[in-house]
Amino acid sequence: MQIVRLGTYPKGKKLRKWKEGTLVMSDQGKQVRFRVWMSHNHSKAYPILLRPLEQYHNAVFEQFFGFGCHCSGFSTDVTIGVPPQPHNLV
Repeated sequence: MQIVRLGTYPKGKKLRKWKEGTLVMSDQGKQVRFRVWMSHNHSKAYPILLRPLEQYHNAVFEQFFGFGCHCSGFSTDVTIGVPPQPHNLV
């Protein structure tokens, strides 16, 4: 899946309608779940937007959202665009 880090949106700005969801990913053959904010129905290139709801010290999570080791640079304002294809969002 090719995703793109769209930038950050300060909490004070309500640019999109967000709802809580779960991002399910594989980590060395094990299923891991991360609580995220999701927003749907955006551009054709990236119809789903994701933001981290909480911090996880997990390499898969850190890589997905573009954080450094031990979540350095963590922010709940980071926004990721997900392209239209099968995905693991609950």
